[in-house]
Amino acid sequence: MKNLYTLALVAIALSGCVSQSYLDTTEKNTAIHQQITQATAAPLNHKVTHITAPPISIVPLDTQPTIPWLQTPTSIGVDNEPLSNVVSRIMADTTVNIAFDGDVDPNKRVTLVFKGSRGGALDALAQQIDYGIKTTLDKLEVKAFESDTFAITLPPGNYTGQLGSQGTQAETSGEEGGTPRIEGQYLNVTYDNVDVFNDVGDGIEAILGKEGQDKELIGRVQVLPSLSIVNVRTSPSRMKQVRRFVASYQKELAKQTVLDIQILEFSSNLGEERSIDWNIIKDVGQGSLQFFVPGTTTVSQGAGYGLAFQGTGKWDGTTAFIRALRKQGSVAEETPITGMFLNNQPGTINQITTTPLLDVKTTANDNVITSDLKRTSVSTGVDIMVTPNVQDDFVWLRISGRLSKISDDRTEEHNDNTVRMLTTQGSNINFLNKLRYGQTYVIASVKQKRTLAEKTQNFWMDWLGGQGTSHTTVETLVLLTPRRSE
Repeated sequence: MKNLYTLALVAIALSGCVSQSYLDTTEKNTAIHQQITQATAAPLNHKVTHITAPPISIVPLDTQPTIPWLQTPTSIGVDNEPLSNVVSRIMADTTVNIAFDGDVDPNKRVTLVFKGSRGGALDALAQQIDYGIKTTLDKLEVKAFESDTFAITLPPGNYTGQLGSQGTQAETSGEEGGTPRIEGQYLNVTYDNVDVFNDVGDGIEAILGKEGQDKELIGRVQVLPSLSIVNVRTSPSRMKQVRRFVASYQKELAKQTVLDIQILEFSSNLGEERSIDWNIIKDVGQGSLQFFVPGTTTVSQGAGYGLAFQGTGKWDGTTAFIRALRKQGSVAEETPITGMFLNNQPGTINQITTTPLLDVKTTANDNVITSDLKRTSVSTGVDIMVTPNVQDDFVWLRISGRLSKISDDRTEEHNDNTVRMLTTQGSNINFLNKLRYGQTYVIASVKQKRTLAEKTQNFWMDWLGGQGTSHTTVETLVLLTPRRSE
């Protein structure tokens, strides 16, 4: 009897033992997870700008020397007189040298009535004749054209891509998998050798073109993509328009957005066939979640995907949504995917897992059936292409992508060979929509059924261990949250 008690105590002690290697590995994984969370966590208020340097401009100041004779009072009234005579009358009683550029017509007729400072008279004259007048302490120069160099804040290079699919039917084997779809139905957007610098040059040429003569320019424009600069030579009035155009273009290029993609695996504890109950989500999220259709403030009464929501309390939308899901079951958070995108510039973000397996090929020859095994793989995960249009309060997103997961994993016997059989399930993403910053959008989901069988032994004896099975339904969601980035 004593030996029996001793055996029982030893069995209980061994069943509760945990190896130090397991504890060390768990602690290391937890530290890595905390480091990733700290690096990818966004501030609660996404419209607050954190200043890390004094708010001053480091651009050198372009100081202009004071020219006394520009402040001298003068008055002039001329009617249809040559330009050279008008300039001489304005600059009378001075010793300043007057020079005309080779492209200037000194006999151009001028009508001008002005009273004020000499500098004001020269500005009024330059505006009327569309010439540039440059002044120094001892010289006045009249020029027909101005030159300037503009730096475009974008790396050189063209991009070509396709957002969406061509509607072809994929094969049912290998990495591609099969996707049922309507024959011939597809939606895509293509980018064919897009050159941003040539687009800027075309916009400037449109400004330099003469009215009614598109191919004849007043001046010239030279695009240097390798240096990310554009040289422009044109009249003063058109140069002002070019500067406004380039400044507007640079402002649009400076806009960017951060897209946070969170992949959640939800397992319901309400029954093995249950998935997310959106009505419960709305109830438990009352006060912390606000559901609405993208682009509006209408409360969504439906229970499905394509919903958008945002946090209304101290939690952001994703955090509040996860807390609400945990009222129904367990939520496993995978590593979030974060991408930063420039305004109107396409980009891709993906997270792919490749699972190896053996592919069986059966052939029959003279009533003899042979099976060949070939190593192949199945790729699962999320792959998304995005083109954003960034505005002050909203971002317009053109998104195309696919979420795929392994929904069934089993083994089968083929001619005395045990092979692994995987069933994948996918969800296509293709839409153009408007989202508010900080608003979370459910863009895709797939549902997986899992069956788990467990068996434990102690001292190589089944009666000292246990057996058990479980059936669960796991739903994988892809959440997208855009954030403004300066």
